[in-house]
This record gives sequence, structure tokens and C-alpha cells, in this order.
Amino acid sequence: MFRTLARPLLEYYSVVWSPYQHGHIKQLQSVQRRFVRFLGCRSGMRYFDVSVDELSAAYGLRSLECRRRVADISFLYRLINCQINYSSLLEMIRFRIPTGTMQQHLFELSHTARNYLRHSPIPRLMRLGNGICSSVDFFSTSLRAIKRIATDSSPDLH
Repeated sequence: MFRTLARPLLEYYSVVWSPYQHGHIKQLQSVQRRFVRFLGCRSGMRYFDVSVDELSAAYGLRSLECRRRVADISFLYRLINCQINYSSLLEMIRFRIPTGTMQQHLFELSHTARNYLRHSPIPRLMRLGNGICSSVDFFSTSLRAIKRIATDSSPDLH
């Protein structure tokens, strides 16, 4: 029921509006946590005795933050590989031109003076892409493999 009714509303257009403030992230995640506690109560546990993390893993519910990260990286992959035909967005992606340094980043990030600019969609996508580009090749790795790596990557890439 949660996967069908609630999660699509919580994830709708998350590539555009993905929260970056911890309070907002916790508020969204609390919806899923309450649902997991409800499942535990339906299984005979007391509400506060429910181990949310264990029960989430048992039901295969990844955190919403992890799901947003995977959606972001999937969108970036599709945009770069022309599976999404939106040239004005693709023009905003700045690829790093290698110069001889050992830096392995694929995308060139510019300094932003404001948090809202740093966490806006395109810079956030490029930052996430740089976070996993050492283990994937965005041009030859399959989307399925990239999703798996994005799921396993650390949550502090945000």
C-alpha cells in the first residue's frame, strides 16, 4: 500500500525539488518510518518496540534519500546518453577536460555562493556523478549497474 499510494507522492519530481536540509529530509523519511511502525504493529509488536531499520530491510524499503540519489543519477545517465532529449539541460552539464592531473572527476563544478544554487538540480546531479564516476563509466556502463552502484554508495555524497 505504501509503495503504491504514498511513495509516488513523496518522490514525484524529486530530481527537481530534492531536499537538502536535514530537517526536510527527516520530515519526508518520517512518513516511511511511521508506515514501517504501522506494519510492525500489524505483526503484533508494540509501536515503539518496532525496529524500523530491520523491518524496512525485511520489506525491501530503502530510505527515500537513497531512492532520490538513485533517481538523480539515473536521470543524469539518461540525459548524458541522450535517452532524455532535452538539449537545454544537456548544455548545462559541464564536462571536465582532463589536463594532466590525477583528478578523476567527470564534471566541472563551479563555486556557488548560495546553498540554494549549490543544491539546485544540475550542480547536485554533477556532484553525485562525480561521487560515483571513479567506479562507473557513464558512457559504457549499463543503467542497471549504475543504479546498483548508486544504491550501494554512501549517503554522504549529497
